[in-house]
Amino acid sequence: KAELGDLFAILEQSITIPGYFKEEANIKHVDLLINPKLSKLSSSDFSPENIGDIIAEGYRSARDRISDFQSLINAQNLSSPRSRFEEKQAPSLILSTRIAGNSTLPSQYIYSNLGLNPGDSVNYSQLQDSIRSLRANSHISKVVYQVDVDENDDLYLMIRVKEMNMPVIHGIDILGNESLSFGYIYNMLRIKPGDVFDIKQFENKLTELYSLGYFDTVNYSIEPVNKDQIKLIIHLKEKPQNRLNLGFHYNNFHNLVGHLSYLGQKTFIPGLRLQTSLEFAGLTHLTIKALYPYGSDGLVFYPYLQAEYANEPLPINHLDQTIALYNDEYSNWGFGIGFWPDKSTQFQIGMEQELLHVYPEIGMSGLPIWERDLVKMGLTLNIDKLDHVLVPTSGWKLTSSLDLSSTLIGSDIDYKRYEIILRSYKQYSNRVNLSFQANVGEVSGAGTENYLWFHSGGPDSFVGIDYYRLSWYRVANFRFDVRYQWKSDLYVKAIYNIAPNFNWLKGEKFFPLKEDAIQGFGVGLLYDSILGPIELIYSLGDNELDVEKHFQTSYIYFTAGVNF
Repeated sequence: KAELGDLFAILEQSITIPGYFKEEANIKHVDLLINPKLSKLSSSDFSPENIGDIIAEGYRSARDRISDFQSLINAQNLSSPRSRFEEKQAPSLILSTRIAGNSTLPSQYIYSNLGLNPGDSVNYSQLQDSIRSLRANSHISKVVYQVDVDENDDLYLMIRVKEMNMPVIHGIDILGNESLSFGYIYNMLRIKPGDVFDIKQFENKLTELYSLGYFDTVNYSIEPVNKDQIKLIIHLKEKPQNRLNLGFHYNNFHNLVGHLSYLGQKTFIPGLRLQTSLEFAGLTHLTIKALYPYGSDGLVFYPYLQAEYANEPLPINHLDQTIALYNDEYSNWGFGIGFWPDKSTQFQIGMEQELLHVYPEIGMSGLPIWERDLVKMGLTLNIDKLDHVLVPTSGWKLTSSLDLSSTLIGSDIDYKRYEIILRSYKQYSNRVNLSFQANVGEVSGAGTENYLWFHSGGPDSFVGIDYYRLSWYRVANFRFDVRYQWKSDLYVKAIYNIAPNFNWLKGEKFFPLKEDAIQGFGVGLLYDSILGPIELIYSLGDNELDVEKHFQTSYIYFTAGVNF
């Protein structure tokens, strides 16, 4: 009873209890019962960390009962199917043959030396002759085999081989490359004729080649030349050299926003990649980035050049009222280097110069205008472990950035700005999904410069308040979503988010106006359409000036399409 501390533990126990009665009834009919000691593990402990312990305990428990197995065999006069195969003279049909342990020799090469294929008939003596023939091969040092026999005495054959010393690479062929030259790919692999073939190292290099993003598939085959040499044949399928994508997104702040993206690989500099994206209509955001991916010792890195222009609407709020609508206009260019330690992780460091022009479009006269020339060093770390891009069900995603700007390198102001966004999803049943989101950040050194602030509010960040309504030079928002799958592509969801009031650095309170936290709650429908998610959310939230009266304001959000 003391262990049933939450709803999930009670639910698990309720499901398990009927199984106890069935187990007790079945125990009466068994000849040998093995009960591994798993009292400290439950059905929720099937994690990668615990699976090894569970298997080991099962193996130990079975080994401890070997004498009981032997007694049962003797008492019941049981004989193994393999013994029946060894004793009978008539041939048995080979249903399947598996080859394992080979790292350099192709399976077909071993099949041809074995001389046995699925569909052949063989008796025990003929099988022994084939195994001896395979052991005599100069490329193979050891052969072991396993025979499984079905109720008709037909065979499932497993052959495990151990090869001789690693052969030397005699030659390399690359097939399927069109826009990328043989020389570029050959230099990326960093292997050459005369090298001793290391299968693990070679496959790591192929993985590294695939992670550059130029290929749909990367495969290889091996062709023996003689007993000490092999030929490597690398089979590639390139992605389209130039790709153009068009999409849209609608929400009730920006209205309709179009999105155009282009990815091109330039043949005049093999391996150079050009990425361009444009958002237009409700806002303008153009990014052009040229990068050159390269791999070294398992790490893919890329130098890059980037230019960007944006003009976006930005509401300015004061004392819980929107006092003006500004145009946040900026252009920048920068350079740096990025790293892909693995396919889901990206780290980037660079220098950037940004020309900033933030001016009021709607508002009273005399409002401030900010024009700045900012020079900064930026670091970003992004990790994406989500299973799906648009409607995730499991995994997590981390987006983090740090900007450092100083007058010592030509910037108009000194400041430091960091932001960390974490999203996590977990599927708790066939229909119920839970997610958590945290957004933390701070600007120091230029806290009164509004254009550097964090702006929250809206269906993707903080429900219950207007778009970009929650603005300050610090952000600490936390959000919890429950999503229920009503139909195959229709979901019902509930959202709760909070911006808590707590002591920050130097003992300062997070929100200066009130002692309480700002909260928001929403319910909505999500339809996963072929054009992207369509979502309608009704929400209630707090008024910053009167937080003691919670959930006194309401907002409706509508979004459609891919949210870029």
